[in-house]
Amino acid sequence: MLAAQYALGGNPEAAEISPEGKRLSDALHRRDNPRTRTPRCEIGSNIRSDNTMGPPSGGGSGRVGFNPLHGHLLSDRITQWALRAVAVAVGWGLTLSMATYCLFGSAMVGYNQSALSINFSIAAAITVVTQLVLFPKLIAKLGEHLVCALGLTLSGSGLLAFSLLRVNPIHRIVYLLSRVGNALGDTACATLVARSSDGSEARARNLGAIYSVRAGARIVTPLLGAWMFELSRNAAGRFPGVLPYAAASLLTAVLIPVPLALKSFEDRKSRQARAGKEIMDKRNV
Repeated sequence: MLAAQYALGGNPEAAEISPEGKRLSDALHRRDNPRTRTPRCEIGSNIRSDNTMGPPSGGGSGRVGFNPLHGHLLSDRITQWALRAVAVAVGWGLTLSMATYCLFGSAMVGYNQSALSINFSIAAAITVVTQLVLFPKLIAKLGEHLVCALGLTLSGSGLLAFSLLRVNPIHRIVYLLSRVGNALGDTACATLVARSSDGSEARARNLGAIYSVRAGARIVTPLLGAWMFELSRNAAGRFPGVLPYAAASLLTAVLIPVPLALKSFEDRKSRQARAGKEIMDKRNV
């Protein structure tokens, strides 16, 4: 106020009457008040402690450094539903390789109960070895996304192949390769669900949801597979009983790009975070 009075000739009453004095006084008050002071750079408030771009942790939207991936490219909800679709396809493939395969193996390949039991025991042993030994090595070399895509490819192509190739030992080898792909896809899908969850609470919720989806699929897919098998078993053609395996193989093939798309979005998000950090480093120099 003293500066405003000095600017108006030292008259205290003039500062209350003159509009120029009021504007000068308000400007000086805003400059000295830390609550109303305009920050020199707002971009720093939009960089969180984890070096990712976004609004400040204490609230507020922030105008600079907004990460469009959270709102536009791929939300967490879309990611989780896409992975649940992958889990359904993998679960259906497993059902066709066990419950429906009892019908298919005995009617189309000529297996008796003993041969089916041997097949299932060998497949279970291969699944354990795949998940405990092969999966960690592939994850270290390829990453979760590519391993998931590889598992879907092996599982989907194997389902169709062993339903068409009914002469042993080719049929049995392809069947076991399909079970390897199923084990890889199943484990990698659960890993991606945990990796793409934000925090322990969201991780627990998403893992619970995907296990529930798997359980629901195991209720529906045996009935669906048996119905489709009986529907195509008596149909005219060279490959009776192939319908459920062809349908599951098609669904799996459609979902192969899902983990690849997730990898692409995650890589783009990482590049944006690095770019934002480099901008901040340059501004702080």
